[in-house]
Amino acid sequence: MTLIDSLRTEARAAPESGIVAVVNYGRLREGMIPLWAGEGDLPTPSFITDAASKALAGGETFYTWQKGIPDLRQALSRYYARHFGKTFPEEQFIVTGSGMHAIQLALDALAGAGDEVIYLSPAWPNFDAAAGISGAVPVAVTLDHSGNG
Repeated sequence: MTLIDSLRTEARAAPESGIVAVVNYGRLREGMIPLWAGEGDLPTPSFITDAASKALAGGETFYTWQKGIPDLRQALSRYYARHFGKTFPEEQFIVTGSGMHAIQLALDALAGAGDEVIYLSPAWPNFDAAAGISGAVPVAVTLDHSGNG
């Protein structure tokens, strides 16, 4: 049995990401600015690379906290209170590695086999596949830009 054969049916049925096709096309073009997958077109600022180097040198190379680093979750709680006047305890924050990761976690937690997941279209291109991997049925509702509805 191959690794692919060992995956759930829903995961095997997930289509290849359209974003990946665009990225692969763009990588072959000289001078292309990489704006296709949420990537910036500027180098990472030195304060970020310096902090990453310091963390690695300090031994921060092991598994992180499952729901996110506690100090970061506390900072997010303070940020929302300060900027939006809303108080949320840190336990209500889960830090993910990406927006797509957050979407997949939410779908896995809330939707199951055969559940319809209704979303506004246009939407993130990978949403259909994420819903399908969760076993759910994605249902797109096209936004009406005419002002009639």
